[in-house]
Amino acid sequence: VVLTMCGIGIPAAATYHCAALFFFNATATTEIYTLSLPDALPILFMNRAVFLDRDGVIIRTDVRDGKPYAITSLDALEVLDGAGDAIQRLKDAGFAIIVVTNQPNVATGKVACDVVEPINAELMGKLAIDEIKVCYDSTAPCYKPRPDMLLEAARKHDIDLARSYMVGDRW
Repeated sequence: VVLTMCGIGIPAAATYHCAALFFFNATATTEIYTLSLPDALPILFMNRAVFLDRDGVIIRTDVRDGKPYAITSLDALEVLDGAGDAIQRLKDAGFAIIVVTNQPNVATGKVACDVVEPINAELMGKLAIDEIKVCYDSTAPCYKPRPDMLLEAARKHDIDLARSYMVGDRW
C-alpha cells in the first residue's frame, strides 16, 4: 500500500485535503482510492507490532524426550541469548512488542497461575515488552494458532496487523 497526498504542487502552506491510497494486488493491477485526510490519518498512524511467543522464543523451555515444555518455576526462568537485545532493537525500530503465549498447563492443573504470572512480571520488568497476553485454555478462541490474542492486542494498541509480524518456535 502506498499513500500519497493529493494536491502535489500545492504550496507548503496550503492545507492538504485528501489522500490517495494505491493498493497493488496479486494480479499486479493498481486500485486507487481517494480518502479525505481525516479518514487517511488513522491508516498512516497505526502502530506496527512484533508478536512474540514466550516459550522457546524469549525464554528457554524444558525439553524432555525431544518435546518442549513451559517452565514451572520462576527459578527456571532463563532469557535466551540475544533475545533481550533483539527485542530492544525491534522496539527502537518503532515496533510495539506483544508477547502471546499459550499456557494450557494452568487449565489442566499441572501449573498454577501464581507460577505463570511472576514469570511474566519478571519478563515485563527486564525486557522492552509492551504487553504479555496469555491463553490458558486450549479450547478457547484465544489459543494459538487461533488469532484472538493478536486481534485483541491490535484493537487495544491500534496495531495495523498487515504491517506486523508474528514469531514463534513451532506451529
